[in-house]
Amino acid sequence: MNSLTDKHASNIHEHWLKDISQTVLDIAEDQFYSSLNEAISRIPQVGNALLFHYPKQGQPRVLYTCYTTESGDYQRHVERYLDGPYILDPFYHASTDGIAPGAYLLADIAPDDFLNSEYYREYYLGTRLEDELSYLQPLPEGGHLHLSVAY
Repeated sequence: MNSLTDKHASNIHEHWLKDISQTVLDIAEDQFYSSLNEAISRIPQVGNALLFHYPKQGQPRVLYTCYTTESGDYQRHVERYLDGPYILDPFYHASTDGIAPGAYLLADIAPDDFLNSEYYREYYLGTRLEDELSYLQPLPEGGHLHLSVAY
């Protein structure tokens, strides 16, 4: 490593690996969400993170939030999302359409006309997010988990 930037990036990476390893160990423990929060907070560009549970039927619910931007505004966006726009979310569609479990960038799964879509105009644009990386995981009972890390 030749520069301070490389050393800083390496340090963040080392802490991330340590923290995410602890998060995995804590999956069934009470401290899971605090471990997840610690790991996600190591990523400098993250504006917020959310873990949604989408049941097989019915409205999704938030299992975890990590607001590092203006919490009040973003909290209102999340509440609005749960009231209906989630149905138009490309990540929601990808999950319900049976996409393989894994991490996906919004740009990789959004339709070509995403910037002209009702979801983008009426909801996403107001969040002021630049991009989103989500981990999608189907559940045995037919629902799915959606970990959204946005920046």
